[in-house]
Amino acid sequence: MKRRTKIIAAATAVTIAGGGAALALWSANGTGSGEARSLAAQNITVNVVTAAPALYPGFTTGLSFTLTNPNPYPVNFTGIALDGVVESDDQTACPGAANITITLPSTVDYDVAAGATTSTLTIPNSVTMNESALDGCQSRIFEIPLALTGSQTAP
Repeated sequence: MKRRTKIIAAATAVTIAGGGAALALWSANGTGSGEARSLAAQNITVNVVTAAPALYPGFTTGLSFTLTNPNPYPVNFTGIALDGVVESDDQTACPGAANITITLPSTVDYDVAAGATTSTLTIPNSVTMNESALDGCQSRIFEIPLALTGSQTAP
């Protein structure tokens, strides 16, 4: 054989042998499981916004607060309710529940972004000092416990 023919024959043999070795590799499969974990939802915090003194017997003012969402997802609140008894900072001189009336809307629409605090939210005309309020209700601070209901919104 000529030298050129031997080189082509050797190259062809190497190509065939290499191709055969690649076809001889074993295949493999795998089974098992992965893992994902859900987190526990954190409560949104209702934060007091200090109001300017505005109440007097027969007068109605707004209720202001902010909401803080520590969750990694946004939340939309659609319901609000009184969550307990209104108390003053001096229940002896001015029992809050006897001297303050709270009027809340049947629905609200508050969006709270993930990991964020809202700007001040106000429910207008929601806190009234009763006309029969005692003199001991002067210069009092009233705690108005709220409960909000809502759900996660799509990110």
